[in-house]
Amino acid sequence: MSTRLFTLFAVSSLLFISCDSPTGAGLDLAGGRTGEPVSFSVPPTTFEASPIDDVTGGAGRILAGTVDDPLVGVTSAIGYIDFQLETSLTTDFTAGPVTSVSVTLQKDYIYGDTSAAAQFVLTDIADSWLDSGAQSDTLLTSGSEVMQFAVQPSDTTITLEMPPAWVAANDTTLRSVFFNTAFHGFQVSSPTGAFAAGFDIDGSSLQIVSGGDTLQFSASESLTNVASTGTVAAPADRILIQDGSRIGINLYIDESLSDTLQRSVLSRAALQISVDTTGLASTPPLFIRPTVTTLEFIGTTDNDINIQIRSVEINEEGKFIFESDLFREALQTQFANDPVFESFAIRVPGAINTISPLLIFAPGVPGQQPSVDVTASLFD
Repeated sequence: MSTRLFTLFAVSSLLFISCDSPTGAGLDLAGGRTGEPVSFSVPPTTFEASPIDDVTGGAGRILAGTVDDPLVGVTSAIGYIDFQLETSLTTDFTAGPVTSVSVTLQKDYIYGDTSAAAQFVLTDIADSWLDSGAQSDTLLTSGSEVMQFAVQPSDTTITLEMPPAWVAANDTTLRSVFFNTAFHGFQVSSPTGAFAAGFDIDGSSLQIVSGGDTLQFSASESLTNVASTGTVAAPADRILIQDGSRIGINLYIDESLSDTLQRSVLSRAALQISVDTTGLASTPPLFIRPTVTTLEFIGTTDNDINIQIRSVEINEEGKFIFESDLFREALQTQFANDPVFESFAIRVPGAINTISPLLIFAPGVPGQQPSVDVTASLFD
């Protein structure tokens, strides 16, 4: 069996770090009484950033804009959004003409320099597309520019009135009974802006006035493309991950299993990682850096099926603690040399959809290094 991601554990004499027991400190499994629970922590032999899939298609938010973060480098996001009508068109509406079209974008996220407004661009999407399974490196074919608009850092609701020339050029499509397939939505970008904004899908809509009737079209498809350039300035003993960047964390531990551990029964297992909240909070004036507050711990089976072991929020101490029965059972099968998972990883849940960064302490930082905390009992 090849080296596994997060394969457990080294020879027992190397494992029992920070041991404690109800009957006294220093007790290890090999020296304890049969059936007596022992708690110990195991540091990963490797804890490293690694490429992951990052699906942004179908997320509840699109992102658009450009951020130059002294910690992360330059991150650019392009958002795509499509709309559909879920009710029937009226006779007056299809008769036309279309006299007004507006797009409402509900801003619910900002990252970057907020000292001034940023200029955004709304562009037609040229071809039909589906968001299902689309990853953050997906680019759609854009059409003609529709308009430019400014977004203030304090804005929450942005309403864009489409130019009369665009309305006239798209009149037939906008009032067609085939609108849902004939219209492909908009691209939102800000190539030269100082911040990135996020727009809530449920709060965004397209409003069309035709033949005196007004109809509201809800958002139906969403996708964000994310690209990163420039220099990352994270300290050497920190691991930087960023939502949307297709980077997560894989964990490695020596796969050698002692006879003692194969005869143990686990009653608890938790993965613990610590975040450098001080480093993340250090920003230039008027620079907003929202950080990742939720991570998920996943296991991947030998046929490449990802299963979420646990999703948790950061606690008041700046730690993520993934404790679950599924993780405990997975380690138990690992001890028996019949692992249920081929690999393990930590990543930002795809549904959140931000480009927020996170600084995680790497192995070797005293008091902050990642660990697997286990309670086990030995049985003959």
